Amino acid sequence: MRGLAITFVLIVAASAGWAAAPGPNHLPGYKAEASEPILPSASIAKASHFLETVSLKWTRQNKCGTCHTNLAHIMAEPFLVERDAGTEKEIRDSLFEFLASYNPGEVPPEQKRANNNILWNRLIIAGTFAMSDGEAGLRQDPRTLARFDQIWAMQSPDGSFNYPRKALPFLEDDAHYVMAMVSVAAGYLPAEYLKTPAAAAGFKKLNHYLAVTPARDQHGELVLMRASLKAPELMSQAKKAELIDRTLALQRPDGGWAVASLGNWPREGGGPNDKNGPADGYGTGFVLYTLCKSGVPTATPAIQKGIAWLKAHQRESGRWFTASLWSSDSHNYVSTIGTAYAVMVLRQCDKAS
Repeated sequence: MRGLAITFVLIVAASAGWAAAPGPNHLPGYKAEASEPILPSASIAKASHFLETVSLKWTRQNKCGTCHTNLAHIMAEPFLVERDAGTEKEIRDSLFEFLASYNPGEVPPEQKRANNNILWNRLIIAGTFAMSDGEAGLRQDPRTLARFDQIWAMQSPDGSFNYPRKALPFLEDDAHYVMAMVSVAAGYLPAEYLKTPAAAAGFKKLNHYLAVTPARDQHGELVLMRASLKAPELMSQAKKAELIDRTLALQRPDGGWAVASLGNWPREGGGPNDKNGPADGYGTGFVLYTLCKSGVPTATPAIQKGIAWLKAHQRESGRWFTASLWSSDSHNYVSTIGTAYAVMVLRQCDKAS
C-alpha cells in the first residue's frame, strides 16, 4: 500500500467484488439525473465507491482518459476511503499506457495512435497525476515527469499551448483554464525537477502568459487564484480579495453555488445557461475547494453553509448532481467532476479553523 499523508482504509480486490468486474451500467442510477433521490446522510464511502467504479468501467471499456470519469477519480483519489489498490494501479497504468500509445518506439507500430489529441491528453492526464500525487504527499511518478518533459517541448514561444478547442466546458472549450490547471499541477512537481532547464523555462513562460492574458470568466479566475499559490505573480493580494468577495456574493440562499453563474457557456443549441439557477454539485464543490485552498478560513460562515449544502445534497448513487452546461441529454460529465470536488471539500475543508 502506498504511503499517504491522508489516512484511508484499503480493501483488496478479492473483498471488493464491485470493483473487480463492473458491467455496463452496473450502478443503480449510473446516468446522472436530476430526479435521482437524495441520500439521507452524506457518505464519503459511497462517493468513493461511485468514483472508483465508474472510473474502472470507463478505463476497461474505452482504454483512454476522460475528464468526466477516470481523471475525476484520479484527482480525488487521495481523499477516497475504502480504496482498492489493484483498481487504482490498473487505472493508473492504463492511462500511462494510453499516453505511450502516441509515441514512436514506446508501443508496437500497430498500437500507435494518431497525434491529433496528444497535447490535450498530455496536459490533462499528466497534470491530473501531478496534482493527485502532490496532494497525497507521494513522490511524483517518473512517468508524470517524462510527460511534462514532452509538454514543455510542445510549448509555444509565448508560453501558451496550441490547444485544440472543441465544444464541451471546461476542458475542451477554454484553453486558458486548461493552462491555468497545468500551472496548478506544475506547482506540485518536485523542486529539483522544476530547476531543470526545460522545466524552469517552461513554467516561467507559462506563468508569464497567464499573468498577461486575462481569464475568460470567473471560473477561470478562480483556477488562476489557485495557481497563484505557487506563482504569486499571477494574482495580487488585492485582486484575490476582490475575487473572493465576488465569489461569495454568488452563494445561493441555501448555501450552494451554481456553476452557470461563474461563466458564459452556450448550450449545444446556442441558448444560454441560467446564471440564476439553483445550486449544484460542481459549482459548490469547485468554489469551496478553491476558496479553502486559497486560504479562506473554513470556519467562515459562508464556507460552513456551503459544506452543509454538500452534506444535504448527495444522491443515492454516491454522486452530486450537476446539470450539463452543454446538453440536456447527459449530465455525467460535470456531475462526476463535481463529485470529485465535493469529496475533496468534505475530506480537506470540513473543519473549523
